[in-house]
Amino acid sequence: PLDWLERPVQYLYSNLSTWALRIRPSKEPVSEVHSLLVSVHTDTVHVGPGGSDNSANVAVALEMMRALAAHPTKIQQPLGGTNARAVTLLLISGEEEGMLGAHGVCTNSHPWMENAKGVLNLEAMGNGGPSQLF
Repeated sequence: PLDWLERPVQYLYSNLSTWALRIRPSKEPVSEVHSLLVSVHTDTVHVGPGGSDNSANVAVALEMMRALAAHPTKIQQPLGGTNARAVTLLLISGEEEGMLGAHGVCTNSHPWMENAKGVLNLEAMGNGGPSQLF
């Protein structure tokens, strides 16, 4: 349970979808391979067009994984200043309702999450106004 305004909150997860995909070029046991975790949410708000929040980032993540699958030797070297030698993609729903999908993945301790040494979250802030890095 979480505390919200000093009151306990219990999350109930239903109708959420999470897909995980990992690409690793080595034959080492999964438990020994550190990874870069790429997270992207697949849902949008009901009043939004969905293209910028967040379909464009889903397309970027899928294309990145397609390119890495075609050339897995590109990730044999450590990634981004870490010793990560794999890339794990999480496609998560429930973000617009309060990051429920991400919370569920983190609190339910998927074995791939334990070896994540870096996180890249692909996100957009709506479809209007100036671009911001957050």
